[in-house]
Amino acid sequence: REINGQFTTPDILADILVRLATHDWTGQAIDPCCGTGSIPKAILKHKRRQLNNVQQAVETTWASDKFSFPLQIASISMTDIDTINIPSRIFQKNVFTLNEGDSIQITNPANGEYLNFNIPKFKTIASNLPFVPFEKISDADWRYVETIHDIVQETTSVSLSNRNDYYSFIVFALHRILDEGGRLGIITSNSWLGTTAGREFFRALGYYYKIEQIHLSNSARWFNNANVITVISILTKRMIVGAPLQDENTTFCSWQKSLTELRENESDVETIVNSALLNRELDSQVMKLKAYTNSDITSLCAMNVSLSALFHNISWLINIKDKLTPISEVFEVIRGERRGWDTMFYPASGHGIEQCYIRKVLKNSRAVNFLFAEADSDAFCCSRSLEELINLNHSGALAWIERFENGVNQTGKPLPEVLAKRGMHWYEMKDTNVASIVTTMNPDRRLFFAKFESPSFINQRLIGLKTTVDNPDIDLYHALLNSLLGMFYIEAIGFGRGLGALDISSTTVRNAYMLNPNNINNQQRERILEKFDALLQREVYSTERELSEADRIEFDQEVLRAYGIDQYYNDIKNSLLSMQRMRLGVR
Repeated sequence: REINGQFTTPDILADILVRLATHDWTGQAIDPCCGTGSIPKAILKHKRRQLNNVQQAVETTWASDKFSFPLQIASISMTDIDTINIPSRIFQKNVFTLNEGDSIQITNPANGEYLNFNIPKFKTIASNLPFVPFEKISDADWRYVETIHDIVQETTSVSLSNRNDYYSFIVFALHRILDEGGRLGIITSNSWLGTTAGREFFRALGYYYKIEQIHLSNSARWFNNANVITVISILTKRMIVGAPLQDENTTFCSWQKSLTELRENESDVETIVNSALLNRELDSQVMKLKAYTNSDITSLCAMNVSLSALFHNISWLINIKDKLTPISEVFEVIRGERRGWDTMFYPASGHGIEQCYIRKVLKNSRAVNFLFAEADSDAFCCSRSLEELINLNHSGALAWIERFENGVNQTGKPLPEVLAKRGMHWYEMKDTNVASIVTTMNPDRRLFFAKFESPSFINQRLIGLKTTVDNPDIDLYHALLNSLLGMFYIEAIGFGRGLGALDISSTTVRNAYMLNPNNINNQQRERILEKFDALLQREVYSTERELSEADRIEFDQEVLRAYGIDQYYNDIKNSLLSMQRMRLGVR
């Protein structure tokens, strides 16, 4: 099941999901990717309590899955002593082929005869959708994915990325079997909250559903057997596919209790459920809610913060938009050189390669402890052919290349084949990816931009900034990037991975904003750089400690004062800390 992206839903999570998704316990309900049946079991449990009618509860609870084996376990899971002779609506079917009115065959447990039922429309769909990345979608399912892609593009003018995960397309396929006013509650990975493709998915989703709520844990992962952060989305079907109203609200809900804590405290479970159903924050120690109108979400997304940031109070960002400029107006943002096979391209000491083929490179940010960086490792950069190397008698480079020409990668493919690149020798790495300022692709607790004394070569694990403006004021740019707002933007453009690292990329940094260096005068510039000098003299600390240091506070307040936005100091600081604490809290 894990190969197919199916992870068993913890009982407590299934229980809460079902209660969040269901508004009509008398209505038909289904989990169309049921696996071993945790969610339909929870549906059945609550229907029995609410309806006080076992027959009606069983007859309105449906479960299906693409694979037959888990259905056998689901059938056992959903059977009790008083339901053993009632036919359970459990059947095998690909979720993309579910249609109202289709006939399915169920075995009558009382006598073994076959019974035929027609698939109804459902008031509730609750499911933990498969975690399948686009690279692993089967050829058979690609046909369905392409059909959904074309339908969504035709009805919304939004082109879903073909790099979206499997679940992104399932959500749209389920629209046709939801009843009027029906609700969809789904568990998915959080990856769509932090990418450009994810924002397009969110925008298209708004045409098909009213996006009621997005839920995320602020205390430990929901799935311990997968290094993935998951979210719950609660959606209400739109009968007519169309753009949402600008004043429609979506509420972003962060759970402050882990599943382990919730298992031990039923009252906290009730608080989460009741807060969600009332759409009101009842106890911020259990669940925090932050609602945004569709208009505000559109404005914030246009400023290229991730949807993950909306779990926190970032409304203030709209008010200071005129003080900001895209980073791409000041810098060209690049990813460090990506070549593969580091042992070859980043040789250890004693390699014997001629110095003319060695460039100094910064491989990662771990050794960068100050706001200055220094290229400190060797990189092998040779653009000459083997014949030229022989003629020049450059035996060191030749021996180094020969050392790898018969090597293979982890799957047994020859390195010359794996490393082949059009217009380049297989052993060649360009040294043109140089940057003046650098940051890391996966920040942890430290958020900063480091400056090179002179433009330097960087590795693929780093993101570089090259100035594009005439007469660049690199010292001022460096200071503004490292201001409180610059730190906020590093955190706000990404999303948390399963082990707590922040996922950002050269694309998200390119789309980020910074304080506009053209908005201040020379006197303000000098005061900012004077305060910034204190930070240049010491190590970079973790964000929590950094923001508590007196020199940092003085610097940030000076920067914000120069832009006339010092009244937002606490808002920016609290948003940044809240985002990072949530990201790190899932470890």
